[in-house]
Amino acid sequence: MAAILHYDDVTPADWEWYTYHPSRTGESEKYVVSLYKYKRQVPLDGTTYFYNDTDYHKDHPIRSLSDIPSELEPHHQFIWWLLQTFEK
Repeated sequence: MAAILHYDDVTPADWEWYTYHPSRTGESEKYVVSLYKYKRQVPLDGTTYFYNDTDYHKDHPIRSLSDIPSELEPHHQFIWWLLQTFEK
């Protein structure tokens, strides 16, 4: 949850350039926090994919802000919920 504590430090690049790598501890949480913080900047035209993964998420591009939480991994859904609940 360190990513939430560093909410003010995340940038759009944290979601735009995110790629999964097992040794990057905390990067996926940072991705979710940045995606939440800059959700109004996410293109909803089908060119942006969850976790920037065109292989696994190729059938689920981001097309609606309201659909984002349900497409996230469960622990990332919780982070999203916390951010919404505490109105970050």
